[in-house]
Amino acid sequence: MSTSDPSLSASLADLDPALAALRLDTEEAAPESPFDEIAAWDLPSDRRVTSAREIAARIVDTKRGAEHVVGAAPGATGLVVRAIANSANRRVVAVTHDVDSARALAADASFLLGSSDADDAEASGSTSLGDVLLYVPNEASPYAEISPDRKSAHARLATLFHLAADLPWRVLVLPVTALARKVLTKDDIIDHSDLVVVEQEIDREALVARLVDAGYVRSPLVEDPGSFAVRGALLDVWPPSTDLPLRIEFYGDLVMSMKFFDPDAQRTVRDVKEAWLCPAREAILSKPNVERARERMRIQCDAIDFPSSKARTLVDDVLVGRAFFGADGWLPAYADLAPLESY
Repeated sequence: MSTSDPSLSASLADLDPALAALRLDTEEAAPESPFDEIAAWDLPSDRRVTSAREIAARIVDTKRGAEHVVGAAPGATGLVVRAIANSANRRVVAVTHDVDSARALAADASFLLGSSDADDAEASGSTSLGDVLLYVPNEASPYAEISPDRKSAHARLATLFHLAADLPWRVLVLPVTALARKVLTKDDIIDHSDLVVVEQEIDREALVARLVDAGYVRSPLVEDPGSFAVRGALLDVWPPSTDLPLRIEFYGDLVMSMKFFDPDAQRTVRDVKEAWLCPAREAILSKPNVERARERMRIQCDAIDFPSSKARTLVDDVLVGRAFFGADGWLPAYADLAPLESY
């Protein structure tokens, strides 16, 4: 018989009043159910409640214009981005209000779309993700005498190359400040990138010279992005657009094989049939660019009556691509720039 039976309760009271009182106290002191707090999470009744999928559908309908949403929890934007990306295979350009929010949104989108972490790729100087790309502009003023950040430049160039070459991607995340700074044109990026294919004949010496012009640093051992090494028939090179360096084996001018290798152990990881070598520096030192920079520098120095001795030193630094303080401000001397929207 259940202890909740009234007849049993009466019998207990008759036999032992103290026992009945203890049972009553126990019932009153019973812990509250954890579900009693659910009421605090009820949906609000004083406003319209929507979902990420509904917001995405309204955004895709361009006739509706802007959609304003309030009260969204952190991470909700990533859900909306995923919903738009999954609708009719649309590409999404997500613009945030600052760099930190761009990195956070890229990480959320990468997780929700099952991709690699875009922020980790940007930190390693690579954007070979395919699904989610992160573009972070140079945060330093072009007029500030600050030494260029090579790793950040690699990340920017890798993303620009990914866009210029029209490689697969689904989401591009960038802060609004990226729309205010001009960048190298698509043609400049592609013209100074080289596609290397196995069993292709290529002038190795000419390729090495183009790598130097494109900002690659020659070193005895390739350990960092943007560097290359020549050892006999082997050319080791680490493009900013790949996670690992490449080892290209030549037989004369014939490409015999290409393999990704571990930069720490210097051991091959896997074979590859073709690979792009994109620029490693925004100021590309091709002959036309150098001549253009020389003329533009001379005009600018004459316009402000810059001392001749300092002008010669400055021009020499620009022409050799030396990473001096304030070098980023002279990028327009090398090439005509274009807004990021042109991509």
